[in-house]
Amino acid sequence: MDVAMSLCDYPLRRLLRLRTQAQQSGVDFYHTILVRTPKDQKIATIMSILELERFIFLLNEKQNLIELVKGCQKEQKDYIERALETICESQRTETVKELEKCGLLAVPPYLPICTQNILALHIFECLTK
Repeated sequence: MDVAMSLCDYPLRRLLRLRTQAQQSGVDFYHTILVRTPKDQKIATIMSILELERFIFLLNEKQNLIELVKGCQKEQKDYIERALETICESQRTETVKELEKCGLLAVPPYLPICTQNILALHIFECLTK
């Protein structure tokens, strides 16, 4: 794995950082709302944004959403768990593809997908710091 160039001097890196900061501001705001929402409304609040994969992925990174719905009905909790697993997997893969497309990451073609997912998570954490 090679980083294509010095990321701090690359204009695309700045755009990615700005986008990440904007997304993080939205996630922080929604997280505050979610924490203050009564327990019976949390499920509806989370389910209303499940189609926004990137947003729900970032929100789950901020706080594990499964912890917020512990006292809810089993069917609803199971549905959210399955949705989160699918979303997290697809978003990690998408992050790696996006970084490769921008030339910020060079991943050898023989590298297994599971390694790419771990790498995407690590890179995503580095980008959000």
